[in-house]
Amino acid sequence: MVPARTCLGQSGSIVTFAWEGNSLVYTIVGSIAPGSTTPTRSGLKYQFRMESPDTLVVQSTMRTAANAEPTAVATVYRKTADPLPATDTTAKPDSTPATIAQVEWIAGTWVGSLGTAAIEKRWTPPSDGSMLAISGREEL
Repeated sequence: MVPARTCLGQSGSIVTFAWEGNSLVYTIVGSIAPGSTTPTRSGLKYQFRMESPDTLVVQSTMRTAANAEPTAVATVYRKTADPLPATDTTAKPDSTPATIAQVEWIAGTWVGSLGTAAIEKRWTPPSDGSMLAISGREEL
């Protein structure tokens, strides 16, 4: 299960791992939508296969629509001998902590659109070092 945002229930995936020949297969059997307890069949499949000591093939099988035939897509990865980039150990200047006063300009009602939906956000003025926002969406 995946921890939920405050306004949604938890969601999750039902997965299996198995060896199929020389491939490690990761299958997402189903998913559980936020707030639901009933899984929805998924069938996403990922195969990890070593073609040679320096070549990894990852093949994914998925559907582009609920009733579409499965489509396979493969990505080939090559192992490199290049060293990882060095970690920057130089001292960074101390950052100045942000203050609520720096964002008090967002207080008020904001209206916008996303596709065919009207969206409204309302931000409270700063109070005791914090602000609160609520949001609503209405299909037009």
